Amino acid sequence: MKKKLFIFMIIALLILPYCKQHGKRTNTSDKNIIKSDKKEEKKVLILKLGDRAFYDKDFLEYLKRNIGNSYKQLPEAVIDKVFNNFLNDLFIYVYAKEQGIEVSSKEIKFYLKKIKLNNLDNRKLKPFIMRRLIIEKFLSQVLASIHVSDKEVKAYYYRNLKLFKRPAEIRLSQIVVKDEKEALDIRAQLKKDKNLFPKIAKEKSIGSEKSNGGDMGYFSKGQLPKDIERVVFSLNTGEISQVVKSPYGFHIFMVTKKKKKRLMAFQYVSSMIKLKIKQMKFEKKWSEILKKAKNTIPLVIYKENLEKFKKSILDKREIVNKDGLYNKMKKGE
Repeated sequence: MKKKLFIFMIIALLILPYCKQHGKRTNTSDKNIIKSDKKEEKKVLILKLGDRAFYDKDFLEYLKRNIGNSYKQLPEAVIDKVFNNFLNDLFIYVYAKEQGIEVSSKEIKFYLKKIKLNNLDNRKLKPFIMRRLIIEKFLSQVLASIHVSDKEVKAYYYRNLKLFKRPAEIRLSQIVVKDEKEALDIRAQLKKDKNLFPKIAKEKSIGSEKSNGGDMGYFSKGQLPKDIERVVFSLNTGEISQVVKSPYGFHIFMVTKKKKKRLMAFQYVSSMIKLKIKQMKFEKKWSEILKKAKNTIPLVIYKENLEKFKKSILDKREIVNKDGLYNKMKKGE
């Protein structure tokens, strides 16, 4: 018994300095752990795609980045729509990862510059940024794989000639002033020298186009108020109109150019058509990829956790009352 007690005392003497030396470190570490636990918000699992888990904080960051702080005002139906978009993005992200899409540190730095962020210190933001970058890289690869031939462009043009017909148009300039007498005096000046129109417009017109010398651009029938349309479409090129009264003041118009009805030539619209066909092809292909991802990647939604998260937003949201003031919604109010 004495021998056992002696051995125990020896062991105690040997480990005592170690305990004293490391005891403070252990306590400090515990304090740090407590502090970091306080800082680190608890994550609640809301869905799984394959073996990848996603949390309420992921959806919250998606809301903030896509809607801004106004996400707090969203009704439940809109939150559901945003969640569907979030889910579609995750399907594409997981599918892209399965296709071997990865991003390098150089690509990350370039992306951060593009969205005006300097680093990825923010832990909440990092997963969102990485997912977004993977999706964008995959998207660009899909887009690059889509080709449109000249034959397709010409076929689209001739099948859709109606789209490329343009009605008769006039290029219109105006001077508008508040006083009728001033408008009549200006018209008298212009009847003597219509070349003064841009100069007088810059000096005296109150219209937003005054800096352009009164030039309003091209108009076809149906684009202007009827009272003004009747006047301007009866004018010859270079002719000065009568003074026309409107709620904005007293107007003087001059037609500077006229264009007849015409069919836009193929060479002027071919690049636009090519872009449109590419966009249509991309939308179709992207839809097929999303469908394939949904059919091949297992999805589990933790409905109870998701509903609690949505409720936490709805309970805290602000609504506008009859007086136009913002009030927080509270249970039972």
